[in-house]
Amino acid sequence: MRPIRLELAGFGSFRDYTIFDFDGIDFFALVGPTGNGKSTVIDAIGFALYGKVPRHDDRSTASSVVSLGAIEARVRLTFDAGGVRYIAVRTVKLRNGKPKQDVRLETADGSLLAGQVREFTEAMETILGMPFEDFTRCVALPQGEFQKFLHEDPKHRRSVLVRLLNLGHYEDLGRRARERASALNVQLGIYVSQCERLVASLTDEAELTTRLRNLQALSTAVAEALPVDRERATHIVECERSIVAANSAIAKLHDIAMPDVANELGANLVRATEREADAARMFELATGSLADLESQFESATVHGDIPTLERVLGAHVQLDNLQLNIDTKAAAASILDEQRSRARTAAEHTERARRMAEDEFEKSKYANRSHVLRQSLEAGDTCPVCLQVVDSVPVVAEPEQIRITQRAFTTAVAAHDQSMQDAAKIETELAAATSALDTLREQQLNQRRGIPSALTRAVVAESLVTARALERELRDARLRVANAAKDERTARALVQQRRDDIAELQSTFDRQRDAVAALDPPPRNTDDFAAGWRALTTWAQGQLTEYIAVVDAARIDVEGLAATRASDLARLNERATMLGVAASDLNGIAASLAASSARTEAAIEHTQARRAEVATLEASISITRGEQQVAELLGKLLRTDAFVEWLVEEALTTLISAASHTLFELSGGQYSLRHGAATDFEIIDHTNADAARSVRSLSGGETFQASLALALALSDQLAELAAHGAPKLEAIFLDEGFGTLDPESLDTVACTIEALGKSGRMVGIVTHVRDLAQRVPVRFEITKVGNRSQVEVVSG
Repeated sequence: MRPIRLELAGFGSFRDYTIFDFDGIDFFALVGPTGNGKSTVIDAIGFALYGKVPRHDDRSTASSVVSLGAIEARVRLTFDAGGVRYIAVRTVKLRNGKPKQDVRLETADGSLLAGQVREFTEAMETILGMPFEDFTRCVALPQGEFQKFLHEDPKHRRSVLVRLLNLGHYEDLGRRARERASALNVQLGIYVSQCERLVASLTDEAELTTRLRNLQALSTAVAEALPVDRERATHIVECERSIVAANSAIAKLHDIAMPDVANELGANLVRATEREADAARMFELATGSLADLESQFESATVHGDIPTLERVLGAHVQLDNLQLNIDTKAAAASILDEQRSRARTAAEHTERARRMAEDEFEKSKYANRSHVLRQSLEAGDTCPVCLQVVDSVPVVAEPEQIRITQRAFTTAVAAHDQSMQDAAKIETELAAATSALDTLREQQLNQRRGIPSALTRAVVAESLVTARALERELRDARLRVANAAKDERTARALVQQRRDDIAELQSTFDRQRDAVAALDPPPRNTDDFAAGWRALTTWAQGQLTEYIAVVDAARIDVEGLAATRASDLARLNERATMLGVAASDLNGIAASLAASSARTEAAIEHTQARRAEVATLEASISITRGEQQVAELLGKLLRTDAFVEWLVEEALTTLISAASHTLFELSGGQYSLRHGAATDFEIIDHTNADAARSVRSLSGGETFQASLALALALSDQLAELAAHGAPKLEAIFLDEGFGTLDPESLDTVACTIEALGKSGRMVGIVTHVRDLAQRVPVRFEITKVGNRSQVEVVSG
């Protein structure tokens, strides 16, 4: 995997859209102070490929990559792998604090490879040939991760090497060899079974050849008999045609017969014509009578048709009813007017009585005003007469005069109110009666306007009686006209029927004569239709006798020829039956013989082909048996893990040798590496009499040197050590750790990394050590303004 272009926005400290263009760069450094975002660039590459960040403990949580305060992080990585250019896009969106990933993996030509997280991960591991954990050991080595492979458990280190070097290829090879041996064994059994069946099905070729000669001899005899048989068959066909033609003529001659009604059709037509004339006269009389009645009816309805007269008469009746209602309402209104006068007089009388009673009531209260004053006082009030405070109000009975005048006043008020109500009720009833009377008079006026002045009730009634009588007579007259017309149509139809009968009989005669026209019948008699038909019948009887004789002679010839053909067919069929061939005629025997000969020839060819197949199968059995034995042996040799273990040990030996050489240089000749007895790594201290000790005893800086040496060896040697199909590491990224080295060790490390950068592989380092960065040809200077990281590319 080799990065080409990295684009990120909202990722970590890179809040703004930022581009890292690695195209054409083999050796570069990410430079800047601690915390500026150098390691974030390596994180972005790992996140784009795997959705995980190497430096984070919780590698499944994508929300940690989103810039603080942002809601979305986007990474787009263009990279090459295996000669193909890919584009990986991964976006993290925060919704209510929860991350949601959108992914897209496609080739440079736009072909979509994955659009879901699961299929993206599977496709990426297939393309790169390693999971995320191996990626952090061999490609992107973050801070503190160099020493993991150095200190790793041997068993886990073995599984990593097996996966990275694709040594499982040999296990698959052994499994496939055993599967092939099993499949070849099955195929061998199939070949043997097929060969045995073919040998058992082989037919005697000499017997087939003898049968073929007999079939060919009989075919020659049948071929000689066929022309004679065809000539006889042709003669039989001609005789049968003569029989068919004679029988056809006999059938047509039998059909010639004169119907019994031929002599009666003329008289029937005369009677029908007379009946038609009588019906026409009756129709004419009925039509004349109807015209007279219609003229009378038109005179009777000069003032309007019956519905109009009925409507005018109804209007007269309604007008009379309205006048009656008007008279009734007028009388009722007059009575109400008299009642209104009396009610008004009564109301005036009760009003005077009410005022008199009220005056008497007020006089009694004035005469007894001390009692009235006591009723308005309470203890503690000031007396309005003496202006003294009232200690107590004496209880005194109400004067009799006040009670009497008050009762008289109340009675007078009630009487006045009742008289007013009575007067108002009469006023309302009188107004309603007056309004109804006005409405009736308006209706009466409108009704009179709708009646013509000339159409008095008497004129209308008389015209209506006359019109109704004439209408009944018109209905009867129209019925008589309809019946007369029906009779006329029936008579006319009968005349036509008689003419059709004559035409049909003439047509029957023509059909019978035309059917035998080819037999030269007597000519038509246009003067006497019946005489011509009798002459045709007599001629037909004579022709019948002649054609019956022709049929009898032809049948005798057919029977003789058929017997001869049957005899010859039986003789040849007997020979054919002996060969297993039979048919109903000579053509069938010839076809069956040809088919049988062809089958026999095919059987001979099939037998010869089967013998060739047997020889081919025997050769295949020999070859398959040899291949099966080889596959079975290879499967047995690769069945155990010893071969893979040996390969792992050889790979470790090679890796340790290369790493030891690098460590020797990095440590100034003090240390080298070797594989310990407990399958762990050991350090050889050359300054201490080549004493061996565990790599875990190294200091921090020494551990960095040893881990770096092993990581560089693993990255450098992987392609050469791996079996076919292992990942090809085209890039390596080294994170911080260089600050722990002294100047001399740093120079050695720098030289080692420079040499690695000239090998055609991309090498990227992350450092804040300025001396080391100055030795790198391309530097990505990362600065930070506030909480936003920026990048500037510096060359040289």
